[in-house]
Formats: sequence, structure tokens, C-alpha cells
Amino acid sequence: MGKITTTVDIATEYGEALPEWVEILEVRDKPKQQLLELQIDKGESSAIALALEIPNNTIILDDIKARKIAEKLGLTYTGTIGIIVKA
Repeated sequence: MGKITTTVDIATEYGEALPEWVEILEVRDKPKQQLLELQIDKGESSAIALALEIPNNTIILDDIKARKIAEKLGLTYTGTIGIIVKA
């Protein structure tokens, strides 16, 4: 089983403390995130920017526009339903 990682932006947006087993990372490539924010919201843009920095990952996206961008960038993604089905 892999590691669960999220961004500082998503953790802040969530508004509550996340479990200890969720690793919170800062996106290093802020300019890339800012470019993505021109098309999708800050949470999705930070998730995609972070996914581009971490090799061999699957990003969880429910937003259709964010999924299309992730696909164009060659990222592997799933949605919340996909996670539930795998569980």
C-alpha cells in the first residue's frame, strides 16, 4: 500500500486536522501551480502540481476539468468512487 499525500493548500481548505498518516507537502513548483490556477481551483491545481513532482502516483480528482488537465499531463488519476470501489 502506498502513502497518502496532500498539499498544504488542500489541508488548509479542509479546515480540520488531518490524520497523522496523511503526509502534507508544499508544492515546490509554484509557477506551475499558478498557471494551473488560471484554469482550475487552487486545491486541484496544487494537487496536480504536486503529482507532477512525485513519481509513480495516482491523483484523486473528481472535477472533470482537472481530470482532463491531468490526462493531458500524463498523470494517472482516479475519483472518489474509484477509491471506494477498490476498498
